[in-house]
Parts: sequence; structure tokens; C-alpha cells
Amino acid sequence: MRARLRRWVIFCALAAAGVPAAATPLCGKGADAQPRRAPETLAPALRRLFDLEEDFPRERAFYRCDLGRILLCVDGANRSCARADKAWNSPAATRWCEQSPLVPLVPAAVVGRDTVFRWRCLGRVARPGEAIAPLDGQGYFKANWKWLR
Repeated sequence: MRARLRRWVIFCALAAAGVPAAATPLCGKGADAQPRRAPETLAPALRRLFDLEEDFPRERAFYRCDLGRILLCVDGANRSCARADKAWNSPAATRWCEQSPLVPLVPAAVVGRDTVFRWRCLGRVARPGEAIAPLDGQGYFKANWKWLR
């Protein structure tokens, strides 16, 4: 009964906030942090939000839900739609540091775009440094995901 009441309260709050009708069929159950391929119906919004050409690669476009609202992302060279990797160890960074102990920074191409940290070598040991960018409440890079309006 409480879960039903909670869903009703969230539904009313979203309706009052003017959540787009398009969110209803895709995000009807509230928070679903799992990114999914964006359907064709979201293509106009993706083009507008990410300033994309008409023929952008649709297989790189994703959506996910947060409290019944849609977030959009387009995976690219400098943007990852995956959940951020918060691991304090990186086998790739470790291999890099073992092979290049005199190079203080581990390149992003080595550790990937999903890591939260800027990796450094302390001799032959890889250590996580400062966080690259803030995460949202679901653990994704905040700047990579945009709300559907």
C-alpha cells in the first residue's frame, strides 16, 4: 500500500512539474538507471540537445529514467554514457605504470572514459588522483546526460 501511495505522490509531482508525455511509456515505473538504446521517437530531442546532424549514428544514443523523467546521452570519443567506474584500482593503469614508470600521468586512452579518477604513476604503482567530473545521483557523469524537456 505504501509503495502504491508513493508512486501516486511521485506521479502527481511529475504531472505538476510538466513532465513530457513522451516520458510516460518509456519511464512509467519511476527510476530506472539502466541506459537503453534511444527509440526513433527521441531522435528530434537528441538532435536538439546535442546539436547533432540529421543522420547521427542512432546506435550511440541512449536514454535512462530518473523519477519518471527521461535523460538522454550520445556516446562519443569524449563522452561516455556508461555508469562511472569508481574502482580504486585499474589493471590498465597498473600495466601502464609498470611499463612507463617515468611518465606521471596515465592517458585517458589507457584507462578509458568511464573512470572517475585521473590516474597517476608513482614509480611503477598506479594511484587514483582527483575526480575528473561530478556524478549524478545514479552514478553517471552529470555533464554527459541531459534532461528531456
